[in-house]
Amino acid sequence: MIQGNLVVGTARGGTAGLPDATVTPGRDYNILAGAVVAYAEVDLGIVQPFVGVVFGTADGDPTDSKLHGFSPASWQDVTQITGVSWFAHLETSTNFAGRDYSCPARLQGLQGPGPTRAPLNVGPVIFSGGSPFECSHTVTNPFNQRISVGSPLGLGTVYSNPGTLLIPVGLKAYPVKGHELVGWYVYRGMVNTNLLEVAFAPELAGKGIGKAQIHEFGGYYQWYLNPYFDIRLAGSLAFLGSGFKDIARLADCNLQTPGVQACDGNNLALKGEVRFRARF
Repeated sequence: MIQGNLVVGTARGGTAGLPDATVTPGRDYNILAGAVVAYAEVDLGIVQPFVGVVFGTADGDPTDSKLHGFSPASWQDVTQITGVSWFAHLETSTNFAGRDYSCPARLQGLQGPGPTRAPLNVGPVIFSGGSPFECSHTVTNPFNQRISVGSPLGLGTVYSNPGTLLIPVGLKAYPVKGHELVGWYVYRGMVNTNLLEVAFAPELAGKGIGKAQIHEFGGYYQWYLNPYFDIRLAGSLAFLGSGFKDIARLADCNLQTPGVQACDGNNLALKGEVRFRARF
């Protein structure tokens, strides 16, 4: 399966987003962004290896009047790639398009090391997720459309984001009738981190931000007892990539201690699930 996506249009600045003293009312922004979704699977009998790619273009310059970060117009527009038709075996995977892993060191209002000591998630809006489950992307949406939403002056838009590169690879196995085993690795990364480096320039002091966000390993075993009942055991572990570790280090993880105690971003995210399902 291969699917191309193209978004074109115009947005008007100064009428939406956060108030900003530097807003130029009526500034026009040209939207031109694209994406590719691809998936391949080989049926070798008992085993079926698979690989997929989700790519969305990035907006590399938050100061110009061009918006190149791809995002679907609404969550309904991505159901064809996150639904049962192609990626159903990855629905267990939080990293792919389910509930997002929490933004590193920001959801508790942890303060940054700059002179203002402001939390990393306040204006301009860099990470716009209003809930702890939407940091990089909205639930069911695999694209990183929630990063740098407020970076263009005078405009709140999902079309200013660092782009998306999502690669799932894994193996399905059917050793015995009624039994299914699936294992996977998922890489989530950004395409261009320039707008994050501009947003955090004082804190970074000339350093860059890596592109890797999350590495995830997971799998499940499913037993189909009959056409109406099945049992599934699933689990996954994920750890931050270089980019999210760089962002985590900007936050103060211990506000009770004088000075800045930078977060390290080394904790694993662990998930386990036992599901009993009946269908009638």
